[in-house]
Amino acid sequence: MSTIVQQLSVVKKANPFLVFLVLFFGSLYLGSSFLIPLSIAILLALSLTSVSEWLEKVGSNRGLSSFLSVLLILLFFVGVFSLVTYQVSSLAENWEQTKEQVTTTLEDIEAYLDRSGVSTQWISERLDKISESNSTDVKNMISATFTTLGKFFLILIYTYLLLYYRDKFMRFLQKLTPKKATGETNEVVAQVSKIARAYISGKFILIVILAALYGVGFTIIGIKYGLVIAVIAGVLSIIPYFGNIIGGGLALLFALITDGSINSVIGVVVVMTIAQLLENYVLTPMIVGKKVDLNPFFTIIVVVLGGAVWGIPGTVVAVPYLGIMRIFFDHSDPLKPYAFLMGDDSDEDSSMIESAKEWVAEKVS
Repeated sequence: MSTIVQQLSVVKKANPFLVFLVLFFGSLYLGSSFLIPLSIAILLALSLTSVSEWLEKVGSNRGLSSFLSVLLILLFFVGVFSLVTYQVSSLAENWEQTKEQVTTTLEDIEAYLDRSGVSTQWISERLDKISESNSTDVKNMISATFTTLGKFFLILIYTYLLLYYRDKFMRFLQKLTPKKATGETNEVVAQVSKIARAYISGKFILIVILAALYGVGFTIIGIKYGLVIAVIAGVLSIIPYFGNIIGGGLALLFALITDGSINSVIGVVVVMTIAQLLENYVLTPMIVGKKVDLNPFFTIIVVVLGGAVWGIPGTVVAVPYLGIMRIFFDHSDPLKPYAFLMGDDSDEDSSMIESAKEWVAEKVS
């Protein structure tokens, strides 16, 4: 009897937590159209705070500094969209020739799989769709892409207002906490801003560098429309772990269906491998560092959950928000064990970088 009572007690304690999880993720899912732009804008505003403060120190007022900070984001995305649009337009103009190459490659793959006894229904369906497609379909895809501009400009407006009223939001947080905890509140906000700035600005720099590396590599090996694939693969790298896999898969698929040469496929693998080694062991530790300080297990879990609830935007914002959550947990005694569980105490990467620095210094001296 006592065992049953204990089990019922555990269930009663678990029920509020389960209800909280259902309400939390349900609210995120149902409010996605409002919360996704706002959550992205908060991260951008946190990462641009130092830029806005620097502009104010050199003479700009709050409104101008906030506008110029947001303008940096706008110029970055305008550059990306311009590159992609130019390449996709070129693809649309040569779509008939590209379609013939894709069809030939898929037919060769289908024939090989038929000989191997593997089902080719999916490839047959793709061939039917390709035969019915034309350049108008590509142009419609471009048109559909630009329908997202409304949400993009909403994010920019949110970012501007968050930067402009950041002092007010800071005072609001201070009013929510007791006076004796004001110092701790300021420390938490400073740590949150530091994480957002290191992660988001670092990721933007990585995107540019990786896109350039991919673009140079794909151009050298002669991949058609390699620039657009390089930009897409670079942008996808903002998704932890899975982004590089998806980007590499797209590059391989594009090389296979547009060229069909094994040399092109091998070239893509070599380019992606070299770029990933540079990113993992040189670029990421130097540019982003370990500011978020999350172990890979929780990183993968939160990326999968973010994708399930918010799709691609969820995979992008999941990691920095989990890092921010860890900061709040670390400043609450009852939640410190959870902060410890999410953290990454491994210093392997940093030791490798330090060893490399010491080796270079020794050789130079």
